[in-house]
Amino acid sequence: MSNPSKNYHSFSIAVFDFIAINFTFFLLTTQIMMVILTTSYLILVAFLNIIWVISSYLFRLYIGEYNSGFFKRTIKTFFLFIATVTLFIFFYHYNYSRLFIVLVFIIIFCILIISRTILFFLDYFQKQYTIEKKAIIIGCNDSTRKLIEHINISKSSIKIMGCFDSPEKKNFLQDVPLIGDFNKAKEYAINNNI
Repeated sequence: MSNPSKNYHSFSIAVFDFIAINFTFFLLTTQIMMVILTTSYLILVAFLNIIWVISSYLFRLYIGEYNSGFFKRTIKTFFLFIATVTLFIFFYHYNYSRLFIVLVFIIIFCILIISRTILFFLDYFQKQYTIEKKAIIIGCNDSTRKLIEHINISKSSIKIMGCFDSPEKKNFLQDVPLIGDFNKAKEYAINNNI
């Protein structure tokens, strides 16, 4: 996955998390618990968002791969989030419903776990069933060698089928076979769907 793609996914997940936190809060206040939105509850929702930002920043939640490490960072972030919000409620004696607070934590936790599990499986299936793009290289020189090294290091989905150059450069590249002369490249590409 390229850097712009990773940035987009990180941003999307962060936005989803904020929507989940706020949706949970407002769903519970307006539909399920029928809590009257007083100033104290509005302060709580603002505090939930601020603490989620700080917690996710401290554990670098949205930076890195979406694998088991991401799942662990989510759990750590969530527990810091719960601890900080609980301390906030303890020190500022607002009159919050305990059931409301517990339900907010449970629902947010469930949404996070479900979304992370889905992300993990999507990432797994994407890596398992990546479609390889076939490519050929015309010309064998030092730039070709560097290009092949870059493709191999970056673990891209490009599969180099071979190289086309004059027959005297047959042993120039060890990793990629010399398929033929320059004039056979177009025919080879058409026949092999490249």
